[in-house]
Amino acid sequence: SQLIKNGDTGLDVKLLQHKLNTCGASLVEEVFGSRTKTSVLNYQKKSGLVVDGIVGSKTWSTIMKVSN
Repeated sequence: SQLIKNGDTGLDVKLLQHKLNTCGASLVEEVFGSRTKTSVLNYQKKSGLVVDGIVGSKTWSTIMKVSN
């Protein structure tokens, strides 16, 4: 299953940041850094998910449903 966490880089991180930006974040990092983690925590809390700052399968599948 998908797992994205602090310090990760790559296309999955860019896609995650794009989706978070459509939810009101303003991320331009090329890495899963502190701003991305804060955005993930906020998204998880707002969406009723486990709030751990790690993008596991439930967070990933939920955020991928966000429209562009």
